[in-house]
Amino acid sequence: MKICLLTPALPPKMDGIGDYTARMAVTLSSDHTVSILYCDQNACPTPIENIPVSKGYVFENPKSVLNVGTLAKEFSPDWLIVQYNPFSYGRRGFNPYLPAMVKNIQKQGIRVGVMVHEPYVPVLDWKNAVMTTYQRWQLRGMVKQADAVFVSGEAWKSYIQNWTNGKTITHLPVGSNIPFHVVDRSEAREWSGISQNTFTVGLFGSNHISLQNSFTVNAVKRMLEKGMPVQVVYIGAHGKDLKAQFQEIPFLDLGKLDAEMVSTGLACMDMFATSFIDGISTRRTTVMAALEHGIPILGTKGHHTDSIFIQENNHSLILADAHNSAEFAEKALMIAESDKIRSTIGPNGSALFQKNFQPCALKSILISGLEAAYEL
Repeated sequence: MKICLLTPALPPKMDGIGDYTARMAVTLSSDHTVSILYCDQNACPTPIENIPVSKGYVFENPKSVLNVGTLAKEFSPDWLIVQYNPFSYGRRGFNPYLPAMVKNIQKQGIRVGVMVHEPYVPVLDWKNAVMTTYQRWQLRGMVKQADAVFVSGEAWKSYIQNWTNGKTITHLPVGSNIPFHVVDRSEAREWSGISQNTFTVGLFGSNHISLQNSFTVNAVKRMLEKGMPVQVVYIGAHGKDLKAQFQEIPFLDLGKLDAEMVSTGLACMDMFATSFIDGISTRRTTVMAALEHGIPILGTKGHHTDSIFIQENNHSLILADAHNSAEFAEKALMIAESDKIRSTIGPNGSALFQKNFQPCALKSILISGLEAAYEL
């Protein structure tokens, strides 16, 4: 099968969807012919062996997406898969040309799949109410016309099911964007300067508005009250802001690490804490990275939490109610005080990742979804 991927970015630009696309392209290329169209960016994309890449559209010129079909035709793909987040195609997530883009691609004899990473903003205030209105309109136009539809989290299915003209929506998790390396805990502690006897609570990624960092702050305070030697360890670009939220709590900011060094940073962590207000889900690459590395995860259960994580609660990860800070702190303390729990949850989480979220598993889901669309 010949597959072209349309993405808003590619490495070295820091972009989760760009990283996802690059890794998926490499995985697909073992069995299929793959090409990539990307949004114009300042840094030239890092070359990917045997995968041609070309500029597909210009963010500042929304109408440029109408040329994607003509540009894709140069690669003669059977499918073009749009990696979709509304904010990747226009200011404030608005690009009225996206539905027409899908039709133009199909006029070139190319089938179109849409991978929905984020559908539209929730209604939190009047500004979001305006944005969500036009973002819903443009996504509805895309998935109604598309030949295949994929979503990064199960919850998105119910959001768009009525717009797809009866097409099956395939749940396609994002997997991890981090190269996996086995790093010994003691070696990582020596590298970072963290005492071997200190319990570390790990944070990773952006300081997203949907993260309830107060949950983790309260959880760490509970540990300190118990007299435990505790330190927060953070990997990412927002250490200064996060450190201010944790105030006097010991906080180590490892900063933005090169992809090859993230495994070392994760190996410093005894527990990975993530407190999304909507719950953890299979669209969160940081959660996937922690699973793959066997870091015991404490997360939140909310309206976006996927069924596989709910089923694996207390086996491959531990969940607390997304609206209950006290429960989150209680379960954090339980994990910190029990070597047995950590030595069980961590490996089980890694096994869950290998079975369901490693690259070849995700490739199989994608290809099965495309093949099923052929039969419609």
